[in-house]
Formats: sequence, C-alpha cells, structure tokens
Amino acid sequence: MFSFLFPKKYHKMSNVNDGDSASGHSPKEEVIDIADTHVFDIDDNLFTDNRGDWALNNFNFKNNKSNNSFNKKSRTLRNYYAKQNELIEQFSKIDEMLECIRRGEEYVFDEKDSQSLRARMAIRISFIANVILLIIKIVALARTGSLAVLTSLVDSLLDLLSGSILFISNKAISKVNFLDYPTGMERLEPLSVIVFSCITACSSLEIISEAINNLASNESSNISMDWFDISLLITIVITKTILWLWCRTINESTSVQALAQDHSNDILFNIVTTIIAIIASKTVYFIDPTGAIILSIYIIFNWIKTALYYIKMMTGTTASPEEIQKLTYLACRYDSRVIKIDTVRAYHVGVKLFVEIDIVLNKDVSLVEAHDVGECLQELVEKLPEVERAFVHIDYDYLHQIEHSKANYASLPNGEKQKHKKSGSLSIFSNKLKDKEKDESSSNDSNNNNGNSSNYS
Repeated sequence: MFSFLFPKKYHKMSNVNDGDSASGHSPKEEVIDIADTHVFDIDDNLFTDNRGDWALNNFNFKNNKSNNSFNKKSRTLRNYYAKQNELIEQFSKIDEMLECIRRGEEYVFDEKDSQSLRARMAIRISFIANVILLIIKIVALARTGSLAVLTSLVDSLLDLLSGSILFISNKAISKVNFLDYPTGMERLEPLSVIVFSCITACSSLEIISEAINNLASNESSNISMDWFDISLLITIVITKTILWLWCRTINESTSVQALAQDHSNDILFNIVTTIIAIIASKTVYFIDPTGAIILSIYIIFNWIKTALYYIKMMTGTTASPEEIQKLTYLACRYDSRVIKIDTVRAYHVGVKLFVEIDIVLNKDVSLVEAHDVGECLQELVEKLPEVERAFVHIDYDYLHQIEHSKANYASLPNGEKQKHKKSGSLSIFSNKLKDKEKDESSSNDSNNNNGNSSNYS
C-alpha cells in the first residue's frame, strides 16, 4: 500500500571474505535491477520475537570519493543517493528503538540531545567571548565613530539579546503549568524569534536612516583610525575564527554546530566591517555610510528569512517527505495486528510536529486490545525527538470518506464532496438510526394490529 521510490538500479556493497581483504581487493559492487516503485508489504515485516524476521536489511548507496563512476554522476543524483542513505539510517534507528523496547530497555533516539562536557564548555566560552567582543566593539566605535562599526556592534548586541530571549523562553517552557497550558508552551520559542526579528529590522532601519542622512548632507566622515583601532577589529576576526574552528570539531551537539555556523557568518561580517572602516578612514566620505547601509540590509534580510521560516512553522506547514516516510515506517513495523495504514499526517504547530496516524485493525479485535495497540503506537511516535504530540485513530475499514472533512473537502470538486458526505460515518450512522426507527414503528404497528384483532375476537 505504501511505495518507497528508488531508481531502477542501485549500488549495493557486497560482503567480502577475509581472503579478499587480505589480498587488498576492494569490495565488489553489485548492481541490482529493481522496479520503479517497491510496494511495502506489511505482512512480510512484522514485529515478532525473532529479530531476524523483521529487522531492516540495510544497505548504503556506494558514494565514496574514490569511486570515479559515482563522481561522474550529476549533482542531483549524488544528492538523491545521500538523502537515501540518511533515510535508511533513520529506518535503522527505528528498528533499534523497537528492538530495545522489545527487550524492555530505554532507547535514546538522538544522542546529540545529551550535551557532553566539551559541548557545554564551548557554549559557555562562546557566550563569554561574545560579551568581551561586544565591549571591544564599543571601544572601537567610541574611538572611530564609524557607522559600519556601529552596525556590527548592533548585530552583536542583538545576537546576545536573542540568545538571552531564547534561554528565558526555554526556561518558561520547561516550567510550564499544564493545567493552564494543556499542550505546553513549545510555540513560545518561535513566537519570541518572530517578535525579535521585528525589533532587529527596526534597529537596522534606524541605522540606514542615519546613513542616508549622512550621504544627503555631503559632509565628510570624521573617521580616524590608527593601528590600535585596526588591531581591535582584527582581534575580533581572529577570535571568531578560533571559536569557529573549535566549535566545528564538536560533532556530538547540534547546538554547538549551530553556534559554529553563527561564528562562520560573523567572521565574514566582521571582515567586511574592518575593510569598510579602514577604507573610509583613508578615502572619500560616502564609503562608511554606504557600507553601513549594505551591512544593515544584510542583517534585515537574514532576520526576515528567519522570521518567515518560523511563521511557516507556526501556521501548520506539513512535515518533510522524509519525516512522513519515517513515521509510516514506524507504523508499519511495530505490531502485526495493524493490517493497513490508512493515513499518516504530520504538520508543524511550532518547531515540533503534531502527528495523526489512522491504522486499520481487524473488526474482530476487542476494544481492550485495540486500545493497547493504538496507545502503544502513540507512545512510540512521541519518543521521536521531532514530535511534540501524536494522535492515533483506530478503524476497521479503509474504504470510507476522508477523515476531518473540514480540512480535506476544500480541495475536492462539489460532486466529490457530495459523494464523500453520502458515504461518511455520520451519514451511515444517521441511516442506521432511521432504519432502527422504521423497525420500531413497524413493530409497534404490528403489535397494535394484533391487539385490535384480539379485542374483536
């Protein structure tokens, strides 16, 4: 029922024996022809007591750099193979989670969530360094009076404020009262980023306004820079470079990797700021305000892009195809009593996902057993780090109208809407009530007729 799309041929690494390894021969590449779509048969992949009956037969697409045939392929095809490898790795983690649960063990799905000592140290040192660099920029601005340095100072100040706001938001989320907020306060973080993006844009617009006034006045810029001022700006660039090189080596933390990306952006930004300030102190007046305008536009563009991303998350955009595939795979693998997967729907209500899964069980399954199957799937889905809440709907038939008609009828033609409404569960329930009322009325009429006959006799 579910199709996992693969190209007609994929490259699979075959096993090599000890003799081949000793002789230095490389593993053989086995090219296998498969159809355009592979139908996933649930009955052949049941979660049983024997791991060999259900475990995923993993393979990785051959994409090592030494393979000349692979390097000759197009970038699009190489990216496709890389995404397939990532998806297979996610499937493998699903199988590991199911295996741990079968043994009664706890499984940590994403090891990067637990920060190591190196990661915590990198975050703290980066924060302290940013505060020190902010003070250095204040000194440089006071000595030079450059608008470009002012723009860089505002960018650093806003970065520190955004980090503080996110820290406070996360503290509020962790201490939420679920009686007041039954679904939690996970949406506070993206909402904070959206509000802060507006503040950042307003600050940058104010700098642009000041720079335009300087350009319109045709006044020469009073920028004086000596070697001490230049050394201050170069110190900022060197410090950011060292922090970037250090943070990018800590792969066990996603937070530190995001911090490394931020340091990388700051390196380029501060290099441009330094060059503009040096040139403006030696040449014509318009270099400094023009550079400030360009840097401010760059800041506005980045924060607008960030705000639009979080607005999209807040307005219920759908999950990525890879996330849908992973959820479908989990629903198919976890229990043999699930005979069909009717619907897998995942969407953002904030940073994390809300998931709705409709599964089909045999109509002879008892209520207790059906409840246990549905609740087990719900708990498994909510163990995934990207999922906030999961809802599992249990059905005994998949040939019926689309669930949640208000959300799904909008894209259907009028004729299809009427057809789905006529075949819906409410319509069936209404027809059954009408049939029951007719049976009761006919039964009452027959009883009345029998009573009248006995009276006449």
